[in-house]
Amino acid sequence: MQPAFDMLETALAELVNARQRELWQRQNAPAIQAYNQLVEERGTFGDELRGF
Repeated sequence: MQPAFDMLETALAELVNARQRELWQRQNAPAIQAYNQLVEERGTFGDELRGF
């Protein structure tokens, strides 16, 4: 019976992790969009120094 419990526990942990990732992405979407806009407008630190 232990292998079935282990499978259930693993599946539940994966489901909880997936939901937490989705929630984090929804909650942080505005900040990520703002950062991406800033990088698009100004570039990233050291862009002018990079040789590649």
